[in-house]
Amino acid sequence: MKNKRSNQERAELSERKLLEAAIELMGSHGYQKTTVAEISRQAGYSPGLVTHRFGSKLRLLDTIIEGAMLQFQRSTLPAAIGDAEGLDALVSFCTSRLQPEAIGQATRAFYTVMGESLGPVPEIRPTYARSNVQWRELVCGWVQQGQRDGEIRPDVDPNTAAGLVVGLIRGLILQWMIDPDALDLDSLREECAQWLRLALGSA
Repeated sequence: MKNKRSNQERAELSERKLLEAAIELMGSHGYQKTTVAEISRQAGYSPGLVTHRFGSKLRLLDTIIEGAMLQFQRSTLPAAIGDAEGLDALVSFCTSRLQPEAIGQATRAFYTVMGESLGPVPEIRPTYARSNVQWRELVCGWVQQGQRDGEIRPDVDPNTAAGLVVGLIRGLILQWMIDPDALDLDSLREECAQWLRLALGSA
């Protein structure tokens, strides 16, 4: 029993190290130029371990993005919005994403690989499409909640608003990553909050 538990712990450790290595390498070199052998070596394991653990590099990427979204929903998001609902939750969500500490290594890897989904690696596009859907559903829920509470105008289409908000936040993050000296995140957070309240608020 003890040995079995130890084997499970070793498997979990190797998986975590592989995911961390993949995030680092894909953030630096992109998806296409990162090989499964490089990921395994970076993590300190034999070249075939990625395939053994995940089946393929694409499945590894799916695991990274799915895991990041799960962690975001379970810990990052509750910490960012607290007990806020509706419009307040939406504003808190958006401003929290425009914090320098929120744009770390995993975020950089996410955006670096996302660009490849539009060109040389179309097979990863569905992975990013699912991520976009999850973010839009999250925002759409807050807009609908704000409408029920009378905070958000009833004529606002939740799905359209969700697309605009997700585009706004992801576009700002991408711009800042490309040229951080050109954008002041403190100003962006303040203006973003004001814009959302003016654009969506019922009064």
